[in-house]
Amino acid sequence: MALNSNVQNTALKIGWVSMDGGYEVTQSAGIIRKNMAYLKKGRIMIMLVCKGYQSGSTLLFDFDDQALFIDKPKDWTPDNNKFRVVYRNESMVWMHFVTQVQEATADALKCALPQELLMLQRRNHYRIILPRGSQVSFLYDKMECAFEVKDLSASGILMYSKVDTGFPRHGTHLQNLLLSVPCQDKIPGVENGTLSVLIDEAHVVREFVRQQHPVLFCFGIFFALSGPEEEKVLRYVRQQELAVLRKGLNG
Repeated sequence: MALNSNVQNTALKIGWVSMDGGYEVTQSAGIIRKNMAYLKKGRIMIMLVCKGYQSGSTLLFDFDDQALFIDKPKDWTPDNNKFRVVYRNESMVWMHFVTQVQEATADALKCALPQELLMLQRRNHYRIILPRGSQVSFLYDKMECAFEVKDLSASGILMYSKVDTGFPRHGTHLQNLLLSVPCQDKIPGVENGTLSVLIDEAHVVREFVRQQHPVLFCFGIFFALSGPEEEKVLRYVRQQELAVLRKGLNG
């Protein structure tokens, strides 16, 4: 990861630095060692991820100043000698680091101690960009309304229109919304290529106009899901989080 600023390079050695794409990154030896100890002591499940491959859950069972030692997944092959180690920290935030295999035995992988650690996002509800064609529909003042949806988290959406509808406004209470997202994943709520989520109640907590072309009239919507509808969203968001972690790794 290229960083030009001497200030940033110094900050990386002692703590976390915010980067593009929703990441925070550190090169602090102390923080990295603390995370290795967390994985070892807590027997925290990790996944090994690289281009075209994702292991099942496995464990980091030991480490020292030069290397770390991982239970070798049954389907591991020598082609997968560089990968991301992915796990959740105590706050259930996705973490990962890149390492390379130095030696493989019948049961274990000896890997290089990571020099850099990345945290996907600190926010309680990770926000993902939705595919084109995602929309939310509802009745407002006895009128049928439909808006396109830009992003989604476990607690809200950002919906928008290309024309000024004059509604809803900040503070508006909405009921019985239907969120529809194009999706081919095999997760709860997906039928005929669409993930459908029923939202009983929601509130408009933000409204603004995006001025650059094309002009968009945007509305931040907050909701609190529970039961099956919450599980649908959480499963979908988790899959997209993992897709972000896989993206762009050549190894």
